[in-house]
Amino acid sequence: MSFSKDNNIMIGGHLGFSRTVYPTIEEAYINDMKSVQFFLGNPKSFTRQRLTERDIVKTFDFCKKHEINVFSHYPYTCSLCGSVASLAWNGDEAQDSKTEKILSELEYELNTVSKLSDTTGVVIHPGSHRKTKDGLESIAKSINKINFDIGAMLLLENSAGEGTKLCKNFEEISTVLKSVDHSKVNNVGVCVDTAHIWGAGLFNLSKCDEIDKMFH
Repeated sequence: MSFSKDNNIMIGGHLGFSRTVYPTIEEAYINDMKSVQFFLGNPKSFTRQRLTERDIVKTFDFCKKHEINVFSHYPYTCSLCGSVASLAWNGDEAQDSKTEKILSELEYELNTVSKLSDTTGVVIHPGSHRKTKDGLESIAKSINKINFDIGAMLLLENSAGEGTKLCKNFEEISTVLKSVDHSKVNNVGVCVDTAHIWGAGLFNLSKCDEIDKMFH
């Protein structure tokens, strides 16, 4: 008996990954998961693991057969707005060069993960900066520089608001989305992290009316 199949919900978890993605997806299936997330390489390095065409095709066929959703999580150390000390796209060539390398690897991951299943996405912590408005603008500028393949999906995850982390509420995420180019807006979505919502003190998600309020 499959709990997820019988109840038509796509539950899952974050699993380990090493060089090839198929074993991760197979493990998800064995554990009755309909959704799976993993790091496509070292979670502290923006250099991503390259997948072979054979691994990609084998994974897609398996996910198609068993209706498994596939998501990756981009490294925590990467920021779409540059750094706390220096914003990207603000005249700092050294920072721009670093951000360009991050975007190049992100673009690879987005367009590779999009080939693994019919439903995919790359979750990312958008970034940190002490000036919220400027930081959010830089995040949008970075997104607008990404060349998305058809079906590639970048998912902006809400933060818990600690320190200078951005996108700590839906208003800040909305600000970013409104600045994304029209040609790319269908490639950008949101990952709602309920633990971060709780941590930020936005909604008491132990109460049904607060959950309804959050989605409203």
